[in-house]
Amino acid sequence: SMKVVDVLAKGYIPLGQTGFEVYGLAGAGVVLDKVESSRRGLHGPITATDRYHKLRPKAGVGISYAIPKSKVSTSIEFTHLQGSGNPNINPSAVPTANTVMLNFTYNFD
Repeated sequence: SMKVVDVLAKGYIPLGQTGFEVYGLAGAGVVLDKVESSRRGLHGPITATDRYHKLRPKAGVGISYAIPKSKVSTSIEFTHLQGSGNPNINPSAVPTANTVMLNFTYNFD
């Protein structure tokens, strides 16, 4: 199983007084991977678990919209985690991951 914990910086550019903003994301993701394998041994199955941690670059873009006269905003963003190696050959390789997210935010003032 593979998990990613990421830290990203976000820079906004407002598009006039429209309520829209475009933004960019840049940072890194720590990929936490656990590979389990088993094989048949002389006295039964033999299992092994290997854990890998890799730091990989991550970047993205998005657009957000603040709904007028409300505390609600929404955004859609695309992020890309750069992989390394070939997962079909190397079990510790990290595949490239692309994500599209739709976000809704409520601002508590």
